[in-house]
Amino acid sequence: MKTALVLPYALTLASLFATQARAQIVVQDGDNLKAIVSAAASGSVIEIQSNGTFVGSIKWAGKDLVIRAAAGFTPTLGGAVNVQHSPSGTRATLEGLRLTGGIGGSDVLDGTLDIRVVDCELRGLTFVGGQGNSRTSLSMLRSSMRSSLVVLAADNAITRVDVGQSTYERRLIATTSGAGRMELEMHRSRVGLGIDAQSTSSTSLQLRVESCVIANPGASTPGIRTFGNVAARLVNDTITGFGIGLDGNGTTTAENLLVFGNSASDLGAAVSAPQVANSLIEDGTFAGQNGNFGGTPLVAPNFSLLPGSLGIDAGNDNALGIGKRDFYGAPRIQDGDGNGTSTVDVGAVEL
Repeated sequence: MKTALVLPYALTLASLFATQARAQIVVQDGDNLKAIVSAAASGSVIEIQSNGTFVGSIKWAGKDLVIRAAAGFTPTLGGAVNVQHSPSGTRATLEGLRLTGGIGGSDVLDGTLDIRVVDCELRGLTFVGGQGNSRTSLSMLRSSMRSSLVVLAADNAITRVDVGQSTYERRLIATTSGAGRMELEMHRSRVGLGIDAQSTSSTSLQLRVESCVIANPGASTPGIRTFGNVAARLVNDTITGFGIGLDGNGTTTAENLLVFGNSASDLGAAVSAPQVANSLIEDGTFAGQNGNFGGTPLVAPNFSLLPGSLGIDAGNDNALGIGKRDFYGAPRIQDGDGNGTSTVDVGAVEL
């Protein structure tokens, strides 16, 4: 293990003396990562220069720690990463790691917890949220999960989740109760076994899903299910391969969707025509109403529309919450049918 001091990037001369230098701790093969994390001072950057596996769970509270892979390395953390709320604040930043034990970030204590996950592979269950008067934030970018993500807000807790360009092989489950509040935003991501959002709290769970692929051929569960006091907004999503594509409550609204290939029905019985607009619903539900239409969508294996598809240039450019990029990062509004006018497609992928 080596320790050095590094200064934050792009410091001005005026801020140089006002900003405390971060301690950088270099971890190599054979080092005890658990002990290093336990002893590290708040503000430390722990950089792992190894492709090996570091056995044992790590845990901290009340500290701001960064654990990252050094350039050219992909280390494996063989246990769980457990971070707890603290009145003084807890922050965890994980970058470029493979985690076999998942992340645990839920505690009954009041306090704050901020978790940031970038370019990581998570193989275990991730459970994040809080109770009491806790405040929790989870940000995931360009990461993949082989298990489920469970987020919660109970009592008077507030939980904020922002997911971008990430993949979940299993299910994303969001729950609020008591007077708990949650905001969950997902952009340009894929979920395998679908999204469940449930709120029994006196305040609503805000769910926004944009330019996402919700797909798992043969699944019997709903692709997206919202119930209770959930306010959901779905824009330019592709939902396919489930029993029911979208099984929403009365405060779910959707636009520019592509919903097809669901065994029982594309939309659940509780979804009404005013909630869905300018969407291609393969089984014809709400066709002719609110700009919706039915028919075979003609979709490639990568979920893009094939030439001649009914969904090309068939959406609404002014849909509330429309993004600037599609699922793969291409410009969202293009001239897919070659008629000289750029109009948004339905679904997650723009042709």
